[in-house]
Amino acid sequence: AFDDPVKFNRQNIDLAAASLTMSEVAASLQAATNRPVAAVHVSPAEALKAGLFRGWINSQEWSNEAGYQVNIAALQPYGIALTSFVQWAHAHRSDIVID
Repeated sequence: AFDDPVKFNRQNIDLAAASLTMSEVAASLQAATNRPVAAVHVSPAEALKAGLFRGWINSQEWSNEAGYQVNIAALQPYGIALTSFVQWAHAHRSDIVID
């Protein structure tokens, strides 16, 4: 944006390289770290019973139904280099701690 202020002036740009499910995130982390990683899915009632905050549960329900929507193709004209989650996980695998 500093290099080309006219191009970016008054633009609201959502940044994302991919839209992944939590199972895909877990698989990517497992591949990068060679450690077992699993996404555990529970119902809203189970989450509430486990003590999770209702607002957090509502946000996760929204995320599962609507999801974070971003038009990744719309980013191409801006020439912004994006890093995929898989690339990021492999680059930072020594910093990722999995018990």
